[in-house]
Formats: sequence, C-alpha cells, structure tokens
Amino acid sequence: MENFSQHYGEEEDTGPAPLAQHAGRDPYPHAHARAETSKKNGEDEELVKHHGLLGVGAAEGGKKQFFSKLSEKAFKRQQYVTADSVQDVYGRWVAPDDAEAKLRYHERHAHHQVHDVKLAKVGDFKEFGAGHMLYFYFLKYCAIIFAILAICPGAVQITMNAAGGFLSSFADFDTLTLGNFGLQSSNVNAANLNITLPSSNAGADAEIMILKLFLADAENPSVKMDTIHFDKRSSIITMTALDLAMTVVFFGFCIFLIWNTKRLTKLADEHTVTIADYAVRVQFVPKDVTKEELKAYFEEWGPVVQVDLARRCSELVTLVEDRQKILHALDLAIAKLQREAEKVPMVKEDFEMSVLDYKYDLSLVNEAIKAIQLGQQGEDVVEAYITFVDDTSRNRCIEAQPKSWAKRMLMDKSLRFRQMHALLITRAPEPTDIKFENLQVMAPERVFRRTITLLLKVLLIAAGFTAVSMAPAIRRSLGATTSKPDEEACDDACDWKTPGGDLQLPSEKRDVYKSCFEDGIDPDTGLACGDERICYECFCKTALQQSMYEERSYCNRFQNVLLVATAAQALSVVVIVTVNLTVKLLIQWLSRLEKHHTRSKETRSITWALFTTQVLNFAVSIVVANAYLPRAQEAMEGSRARLIFFGGIYSDLTPNWYRDVGKPIMVSHLVGIVVRITLIGIPILLRFIKVKRRTKALTQAQMNAAYMGHEFQIAIRYGEHLTAIFVCWIFSSGIPLMYWSCAISFALHFWVEKYELLKVCSYPINYSSDLAKFVASTLPISTILHLLGACWAYSVIGVPRSPLAGGGARPVLETVALAFRGLWKHTTGLTAKQAADRVAQNNSMHLLYGILVLVFVLIAFQSWRKWLEWADWCLMCSRDLVKDPKHTVKRIRPNSDASGSEDISSGRPSVTAMGSAKGFLEEDQSKDKETVMSGVPEFPLALRSKLLGGPSTYDICKNPLYEHYFERLEDFWMEEAALARVEAKEKEAMTRMRALAIAAHLVPKDQIKRAARRQQAREMLDRHGHALSLAGEATQHVQRAIYADRFAKRMKQHAAARKKAEAKERRQQQAGGRVHPFASDAPMISFSAAKAGAAGHGSAPRAAPSLPTTLEEGAPGSPGAFDPVQMSAVPAHTAPEPMVVRRHNAAGSNGVGGGFEDRHLGTPSDTPDEPEPASERLP
Repeated sequence: MENFSQHYGEEEDTGPAPLAQHAGRDPYPHAHARAETSKKNGEDEELVKHHGLLGVGAAEGGKKQFFSKLSEKAFKRQQYVTADSVQDVYGRWVAPDDAEAKLRYHERHAHHQVHDVKLAKVGDFKEFGAGHMLYFYFLKYCAIIFAILAICPGAVQITMNAAGGFLSSFADFDTLTLGNFGLQSSNVNAANLNITLPSSNAGADAEIMILKLFLADAENPSVKMDTIHFDKRSSIITMTALDLAMTVVFFGFCIFLIWNTKRLTKLADEHTVTIADYAVRVQFVPKDVTKEELKAYFEEWGPVVQVDLARRCSELVTLVEDRQKILHALDLAIAKLQREAEKVPMVKEDFEMSVLDYKYDLSLVNEAIKAIQLGQQGEDVVEAYITFVDDTSRNRCIEAQPKSWAKRMLMDKSLRFRQMHALLITRAPEPTDIKFENLQVMAPERVFRRTITLLLKVLLIAAGFTAVSMAPAIRRSLGATTSKPDEEACDDACDWKTPGGDLQLPSEKRDVYKSCFEDGIDPDTGLACGDERICYECFCKTALQQSMYEERSYCNRFQNVLLVATAAQALSVVVIVTVNLTVKLLIQWLSRLEKHHTRSKETRSITWALFTTQVLNFAVSIVVANAYLPRAQEAMEGSRARLIFFGGIYSDLTPNWYRDVGKPIMVSHLVGIVVRITLIGIPILLRFIKVKRRTKALTQAQMNAAYMGHEFQIAIRYGEHLTAIFVCWIFSSGIPLMYWSCAISFALHFWVEKYELLKVCSYPINYSSDLAKFVASTLPISTILHLLGACWAYSVIGVPRSPLAGGGARPVLETVALAFRGLWKHTTGLTAKQAADRVAQNNSMHLLYGILVLVFVLIAFQSWRKWLEWADWCLMCSRDLVKDPKHTVKRIRPNSDASGSEDISSGRPSVTAMGSAKGFLEEDQSKDKETVMSGVPEFPLALRSKLLGGPSTYDICKNPLYEHYFERLEDFWMEEAALARVEAKEKEAMTRMRALAIAAHLVPKDQIKRAARRQQAREMLDRHGHALSLAGEATQHVQRAIYADRFAKRMKQHAAARKKAEAKERRQQQAGGRVHPFASDAPMISFSAAKAGAAGHGSAPRAAPSLPTTLEEGAPGSPGAFDPVQMSAVPAHTAPEPMVVRRHNAAGSNGVGGGFEDRHLGTPSDTPDEPEPASERLP
C-alpha cells in the first residue's frame, strides 16, 4: 500500500496557468518533478502515462509539441478518493433484481403469454386497435392476391418470354423478361438476324434502329415458337389480354379492400364506445378562456359533461424527456462508482464527479419542471375539448357550424364566442391520438414548416436522383475501357460465329486465336499471325459482355470485362437500396418537424412521404437516368454535370433496356425484401442477446430494458409495402418476376411481423383506421399506372392493328399523338402517325380502353357518396317545398319547447335537414315530435357501466401517455459541500474550455453537451421561475388558512365543552355538593388558564392539563394534538418548518457559472398574530 499511496494519493488541482505564461515557464512544475522522480526510480512507464507525464523532458520533440502534450495530459490529470468514504456516502452496490424485471416485462407484454403465433387469427388483433388489425388484414390479402398473380399471369408470361429466345441462351433474369420474346415474325435470336445488340456504351441511334425494326415487323407473318409450339403473335395478344383481365381482378381487390376497411372500421366503432363519440375539438379559443365560459356557450346544443383545456407543454415534455435520460445516467454513474469502490481501495475522483454532475443536472431540470408545472394556470390555453352528455348533442353542434373558412370568417358577431372569436369546431380525436406538445404550433407555423420540409424532401429526391444517375455514368466510363475492335473487322478476320449467327468458336481455333493474341505466333505453322490477332479479343469481349459465364476460364485475359459488367449492375442495386434506406431514416425526422397535432396525421405523413420519395428514386430516377434525352444533353453540354446526368441511350423499352435497366430494378426489388426482413430480424436478435447478457446489467433500469421489446411502427411499414406494390405494377408487364417477389415479400412479412408483434414488441399504441383507409384508397392508382406501362411495353413488339381501333378511334389517336409529339419526337424519332399506329396495335388498344374504363370507375366509386348526398338533398328540398312552401321548418333547441324555438333563418347556423339518422330534430305541424335514439349510451352511463374504452377525459394530466409529465417531483437537495464542488468544477471547466480554445480537441464532448443542457434548464428557470415564488406564497396562505380553520373548530368544541361543564357544575351545586372540574373520570380543561394563555401569547401561562379523549385530534403529544395554551393545531411531526424555495441563480458572480439561492418564505408563526413557536412552548 505504500507504493500505491505514493502514486495514487490525492493531488491538488490548481488548474492551468494563463496561456501567456505557457511559453515562459512550466505551468505544472509539481507534476514534472514527480515524473522525473518516477523515471529515476525505474517505475513502470504505463504508470507515468496514467499521471499524464509521458513526454516530460523530451526536448527533441520541439518546445511547441512538448507544451501541447503537457497541457493535454495535465488537463486529464486524475485525483482519487478512498473506497471506504465512497461506500459510506453512496452505499454498496446492489445487484439488479431479475424477478422485478420479469414482473415489469409481464406487465408491459401481457399479450406475449396470451396469443400463439400459429393459432392467432387476424381478427384477434382488434385487441391492439383497429389500425393494427387492418394492417395485418392488408398483409394477408396482399399475400393472397399476389400469389394468384404470380401464377396467372406471372407464370404464363415467364414461360412465354423464356421461349422467345431473342437474347443470349444463358440462364439469367434477361431470359425471363419481355425483352427475350423477340420479333413475332422470327424465332431466332439477334445474331441470326444479323442484328448486333449494342452494349451499354453504344450510341442511342442503334437503339432507335432496333425500335423501328420491331415496329416494322407488324406486317410480317407470324411464326411458332420452337419450345412450346405456340404462335408468337397469338401468344403476345393472349399475354396482353390475360394481363388486362388480372389487372381488373386486382382493381376489384382494391375496391374490396376499401369497402372491407370501412366495414371493419364501422364494426369496431359500433362495438367500441370512447370519449371521442361525445366530444368536439375547439380551436382558435382565447388564451385566457375559462371552462365556465365554454360550458355556458356550448350548452346551447346539449348538456355538457366536462370541459378540458389544452395548454402549452412542449417545453415541459422536452425537459421531462431530458430528466429521464439524466435519471438513467445518474443510476448508472452511481452503480459504476459503487462497483469501482468494491474493486480498488482508491477510486478515481472522476467517478464521483460524474455522479455529482448528474445530480446537479437533475436538480436544475427538476426546478425548471416544477416552475413550468406551477405556471400552467396562466394565459396559455391553445385548444379546448367539450364532452357532451350524448352523441346526439355532439352531432347537432358539429352540423350547426360553418362548413368553410369563408363562412366562419363571415359569421355574425352575435354568434361568435365573446362576440369576437369565430371558433373552429370539429370532431375530437381520441385522447391517446393527440400530440399535446404540438398543439401550440398554429396553422401558419405548420404551413411554414411543411413548406420547409417539402423543400427538403425535394432536395432529398434530387440527391437520390444524383446518386442513381452516377451508377450508369460510372458504368459508361468503365465500359469505355473495355471497348472491343470493330465488328466488321472481326467478321472478316475471324471464324467466331456459327452459320446461324450464334457466337461460337470452332474447337480447332480456340488455341490458335489465344496464342496469336498472347505471342503473335500461330502454334500450328509457327509463323506470325496476321489479322487473326484480334479474334481472341473480339470473341472474349463480346461473350463476356453478353454474360456468357461458361467462357470465363478461356477468356481469363479479359476478366475485367466481366468484372465491369457485374460491378456496374451491382452498383446500381447498391445505390438504389442505400438511397431507400437513407430516405427511410430522414423522412421520419422531417415528418416530426411538421408538428402534426395527432399521431394519425403524423403516421399518414410519414407513409405518404416515404412512398412518394422511394417510388421516385426507385422507379422514376433509374429510368430517367438511363433515358435518351437529347435536349437535356444539349442544355448541359460543356458542363461537368454532363458527365453524370442524362447520359442514357434508351429511348424506349428495347431488349437491351431489360438487360441494363430492368435487371437492376428486379434485383433491387429482391434485395429490398431481404433488407426489410433483416431489419425486422435485427431487433429480435438484439433482444435475445440482451436477455442472455442481462446478468451484466449494473442498474435495475438496464435489467428492465433487457426484457423490454421495441415499439411496433406501422407508418414506415405501410410506406415500404406501398412502394413495393407500385414498383411491381409499373414494371411487371415487362418483368413478370415482380409478381413472385411481391408474393414472397408479403407472405414473409405477414408471418415475421406477426411473430414480432405477438412475441417481441411491447404493447402497441392504439392507432386509428385513418392510415389503413388512406393506403386502401391509394392502391387503385397502381392499376392505372400498370396499364400505362403495359401498353407501352407490349406495343414495342409489332403486330397488326386491333379491330377495336376502327371507326373514329384511329383518327383520335393520331390527333392526340400530334398534340403530344413534343414528348418523344427528339427521342424515338417516331412520327405522330407511327405513334398512333403503335397504340392501335392488337396488343395495346384494349389496354388503352381498360385505362379509360378504370379511371371512370375509380372516380365514380370515390365520389358516389357525394352524388347520393346531392340526390338525397334534392329529394329532401322538393319534399319540403311540397309540404312546407313557406319554409317554416324550425329548429328546436335542447331543453326548449316549440314556442321557444326559433326560425332557421335566424340565430345560430341551423342544422341541415338530413334526416333523423344524423340526430336532428324537426318540427312538423302535422306530426308529433320524434326523437330517434342512437346506439351510443349517455356518457355518464357508459362511464359508470365501464362501457367506455380508453381514457375518460381529455385532461393531459390524466392521459396515460402524458401523466408522468405532470407527476409531482420530489424535492431533490444536494449537500452544500457537494453543490459547491460541482459549481467550482463547472466554473473551472468553463475557464479551461475558454483557455484551451486554440486546442478544441482537448475539450471533452460530454462537457459541451452538459453545458448546453444546463444552459437550457437555466433559461427555462429564468422564463418560469416566478411561478416558484408565487407557489411558495400560495402555499403559505393555504397553510395559514388550514391553521385558522382548525383553530375555529377547536374553539367551538371548547365552547361546547365549557357550557356542558358549567351546566354540570350548576346541577351539582344545586344538588348540594361542590365537585372540582378535574375530579371526574374525564378531566375537563381550565378555560380560564386557556384564556390567559391566549391573551398573553408570550407570557408564562399555567401548565395545561390533558385534553379529553373525546376531542378529534387526540391527546397532547399525539399527532395533530390541540394545545389550549397556544390555541393552535400542533402539526403531526414537529413545528412548521420555514418554507424554502430554492430558486436557481442563472449566472454566477463572474457570469460564468450559476447556482441556487434559498428564499425563506416564512411560516404562519412569522406574524405577530400567530402563536409562539413550538420550541418556546412551556411544558
């Protein structure tokens, strides 16, 4: 221990000298002397490093380097405290209780023990709310419908495409696409027709030539395919008809999904009664509004049960979240300190200072939270929620309001709240759906935030387009390095193709061509090779560019060609997947910045933003990046951007497009499935790892967290599934393998996410059905996009004109093509007549009609309710005209008779006569009044009978998601010595941070974060600190009122007891005997002594006798006893302590640090009229 004490003893930290003195003298002479002593004694070099003394005396490193290292080591110098003192103050470390952690786990994850993954039905998910139930119905139905589509038309199209044989004969995705179908008049590949498919770095002219060749093939006779013996023309027409039929089936599925979502939502709503069935949301209320005012205003439409005011609370929510982090960090710091004290006899002071720092932060945040909580009664109301006694009153109130912003602004002054405020009254959301911290963000600010986030999303899309565009640019640059000799020269000098045109070398030429390329000598003749030197290069580069992998060993000299081809396509896949993952993370952050008032709107914003950005980056960006756009190329000619953007060569969906663009899209789709499933599996795996390693937890919070599951988020999942569906439907006509990837994706997601929710995640938040309705209503648009893509993809293959294009259809098509010719005349070079003939073919005209029909049906379906409402309104108006031509239909207010009713044309905006189902009341002169009761019970009845689901109030203090934000905080006091140490360390750290500003890397990041957190808490105290003083004064008045009330009660009791005693004494005197008052079994009080004591207040009264046991507060000395001498209530424990409100002083004397100051607010005994303190009371 002698050696240990010598090196690990406590050392005084005097702080660094001013920077001006560093160049002149050593700022730490004591440290350097100890370093020299340690070196002379031959001690371990690591020990010298520990003291920050390494490099002392190393003058050869230069004076500047020496002092830089010295300052850094001295800044990190350690001090030590004894382990015994640590254990005396902080106690010993107690291992976390695994049983308690398991108990908390079962409380938060009770559904893990209830549901079985295999046996649980989707209907059972209604326990978690309509949102989760509808989400799993969505996954289930999508898995079924895509499994059907994978077979028909998916499998049929894959078979037909594979039998075309137009591309190379190797097994790859290319042969499964529409690009492999080829010409309808030929059954051979491109080589047999003397067509050279251009490589990815060839010009766009070759692609335009191939497009025109395919379109010109329409008049040629059709042939049968070699493998399945089907006529190619009939096959392509059958494929398109089957595609259209299954698209109509999927459209019907979308209509069914919309109807089923609404049906399930309605059923859930009918079987569930919540406070939202009775409440309305009131916006644009005055900041100083009271509950009484609002109740009086809204009782015109029906009895009001309760009024809840929503106030500003964003600052409070932020501070409480910080407090939770500080509490966890404090517990961990204490546990580390305790564990370190058990291991070594001397503990580094940094461990204790970390604890004290977190305690100091906690005290700051606690004071700021209490200040905000006490200041919640000011003029800070942002919204109100009115709960009626029944839903009929709620509906009447909503229907009576103006239906537009303009009508609300033009409301009569007499109808406004306080005759000046036009309130916005709407249906109230569920209490758990409201984000109270965002309610203070008004509409103008939200519009500004949405504009900013929209611009950021556009920049995000532009960044994704840039990243996607770089992949083909890099591919073109790499392809330029692998260019092969001219093909005509290869044909003249080499025997490298079969008579049919297939790429193949004769066996006797393989060694000859390779030897000529390597040595320039023919091995058969021994003579120098002539033009045959290029044959090996011609064959190998062409074969590898066409992905003929069987030639890799022979063409080992040109492996770079295969590497470039593979890397270029892999780069496109990696870029697409990476961009989508990045978008997924950023979209959540951007949607939170928009400050939505409800969680449903926030999840809908996340879903929509993620869907649009991923579809644009996935489907649109890669197509545009590879498209041939000559006008854009001319505009960017000469700039550096020209090297990246708009360098594509594909003006249409030619066969080579499927190889260079279609394949990366398909592979990205498959990789996206794997990535999404992997991202779901990572939290599951991490949870199992945390449970296995829970024994290493230092605190109970860490032990509890090891069992806790993550939250089940459906917004991101909906967005990703929508993206997968839309990308699949856009490209599935040309790449039918997309159907299979979607079927596999939804089947895997259904089972994996079902297991995740039932066995891993914590009990989820109850989401509404709004998001499911939005997704279901968006799906039909994918069918229209699919038919547009199918019409363009199939029409590349030329077939005769369709019978459906007869009559006036063909001229209309040509007129439309002429109007929009500017879109493609510079790309494909087609005339308006050629474009019209292309659409009028037998494989595309019926698809065009399908698009028109589906658009009409979709519009009619989405608006049929509006049409029915208009028809109902017209019928009702005509009926009213017949029954009541003078328009005397009157509105009956609640709690009023017919004589008190007023005309619709006067008073508040009346309820539209839409029928009794809306909860309206009408007066008919020929009929008695009828009131149609709804199926929702009155609110008090639903509350008493426990039929009400969810919270029973909109009060944020009772909301399960926010109630912990308003819990009373225990007074957190630090000892004065510890407080002084922390504040001194803070000032010293601030001084060092300023002194070492020239070497910012010496300032630890945790100090910077801690300084920012403390500054935020101090700003909150400066803003709300007056509430603490007001609360202290209010508490003082309350205590005085309590004491006065107790005093009055006891005076009445004593007066009654005195009268009773005097009456008893008179009766005894009349009976002839005189008895002393204290001679009875229950001795009475000497009230003369009590009066004398009360009058003197400071005089020495006579000794007070014991109180009778019949008094409420008991005998003297018992809790809450009454002392007749003092004439006041004695508190249960001791005399009233002086009230101390510890207010934070934001800036210290030097303006650097800060601290607390105690404000003594006094006790009831501070005034002359109060009784004397208990300490001065006589026995």
